[in-house]
Amino acid sequence: MKKIINTALVMAYFCSVSSISAANLQPLDDLLLKVQQGYKQEVSLNQARIAEFIQRHDQQKIALDTANHELDMAQQESNLSQQKITVNSERITKLKKRLDKEKSDLNQLFKALNSAATELNQQTKKSMISAQFTQEQQSISPLLAENYQSSNSDINNLWSYYLLHMVETGKVSTFTTKLVYPNGTIEQEKVTRLGPFTAFNKQGYTRYLADSNAFMLLPKQPQGTVKDNLANFYEQTTNVKILTIDPSQGPLIAIAADKPGNLQRIQQAGIIGALILVVGLIALIIALHRGIVLFKINREIQRQRNNLTYIGDNPLGRVLAIGTQEQLSADQKTRLLDEAILAEIPTLRKGLSTLAVLAGVAPLLGLLGTVAGMIETFQAITEFGNANPKILSSGISQALLTTEFGLAVAVPLALTHSFLANKCTSLIHILEHQGAGLLTLNELGTRDAA
Repeated sequence: MKKIINTALVMAYFCSVSSISAANLQPLDDLLLKVQQGYKQEVSLNQARIAEFIQRHDQQKIALDTANHELDMAQQESNLSQQKITVNSERITKLKKRLDKEKSDLNQLFKALNSAATELNQQTKKSMISAQFTQEQQSISPLLAENYQSSNSDINNLWSYYLLHMVETGKVSTFTTKLVYPNGTIEQEKVTRLGPFTAFNKQGYTRYLADSNAFMLLPKQPQGTVKDNLANFYEQTTNVKILTIDPSQGPLIAIAADKPGNLQRIQQAGIIGALILVVGLIALIIALHRGIVLFKINREIQRQRNNLTYIGDNPLGRVLAIGTQEQLSADQKTRLLDEAILAEIPTLRKGLSTLAVLAGVAPLLGLLGTVAGMIETFQAITEFGNANPKILSSGISQALLTTEFGLAVAVPLALTHSFLANKCTSLIHILEHQGAGLLTLNELGTRDAA
C-alpha cells in the first residue's frame, strides 16, 4: 500500500512540473526511469510473495483435506462399530422375541386346533354324515379337551375328518342306521343319503335327528314332483338320476308334505272362497257361450260379405235386406238401416255386462273373505294370545286364500270381457260400414236413373 502511495506522489509530482522548460526535463526522465524500475522490482517482489502464499495455501488445503479424510474414516469406523453394537443388540432382542413368539404360537396352535375341532364337531353333529361315520367322529374327541397338547396323529385325524366331510358332501351313499317310524318303533334300516342334504329309503323321505343320531320317516310324504323323483330313483337304471335336494336336511320336505292340495285350499278359504269359485264358474260358462255365439255370427257375416247376392239369415243379411226394397225412399232406407243396426246391437252385446259385473264382484268377495279372516285372527289372538302360530293360521289362511281366489277369477274375466267387447264392437262397425255403403250405392243408382 505504501508503494502505491509513493507512486501516486511521483505521478503527482510529474504533473506539477509539467510546466518546466525543456532544458530541465532530462534529470526528470532519469528520475522517472528510476521510479519505474523501482516499481517493477516492487511488482516482481509482490508477485513472488503472492506465488509463495498461494503455494503455502494449497499445501495447507491438501493437509486439511487429508485430515478431514482421516477424520471421516475414523468417524465411519466409529459408526460401523456402533452399528455392529446396535445390530447385535437388536438381534439379541429379536431372538428373545422369537423365543417368546414361538412359545405363544405353539399355545395358539393348540388353541386353534381345539377351536377347529370344536367347530367341526358342532357342525358334524347336525350333519347326517356323522350318522354314517361315527368312529371317525370319535377320533377328534381328544382335541375337544382344553389345554390339550396335540400330537401329529391328532392333527392328521382332524385333517382327515375335514377331508372326509368335504368328499362325502358330494356323494350319494347308502348305509344302515337307526330309523324311527311314525309309530315310535326303531329299526336298523338302509337309508340313502344325498350329501348332507336329503335322506330317504324305499318307504319315503326321512328327517335327520341330530340329538339321537338317527333318521325319522316322515309321517306324511310330499306329493307331485318330489314324490316322482323318489320313485324314479329306485326304478330307473340309468347313471343320471334326478333327485330332490333339501338344504335344511328335512324340514323343507316336511313342509312340502304338509302343503295343502286344491281341495284343502278350497276348504281353508271357507264359504266365501267357494262362492268366488261359483262366480268364476258361472262367468266361465257365460264367456264360453258368448264366445261361441260371436264366433258363429262373425263367420256368417264374413260369408255374407263374400256373397252379397244371396241374403242370409244373419245380422248383415238383415241389414242388406232393407236395401233391396226399391219402393222405399232414401230417407226411409236410412231410418230403417239405423233401426236394424240398433236392433242387432243387444244381441251382439248380450252377456257382456254380466261378465263385467262378475269380474268386479270376484275381487270384492275376496276382500270380504280377507276381512272375515282377519276378524277371525284377531278373535283368536284375544282368546288364546299370539304364542301359538297354529291357532292364527286358519284365519290368516282364509284371509289370503280368498284374496287369491278373487284375483285369480277377476283377472281372466276382465281380459275375457275386454276381448269379447272388442269383438262385438268390430262386428257392429262392419254392420255400420256395410249399411253406409249400401246407402251410397242406392243414392248413386237413383242419380243415374234420373
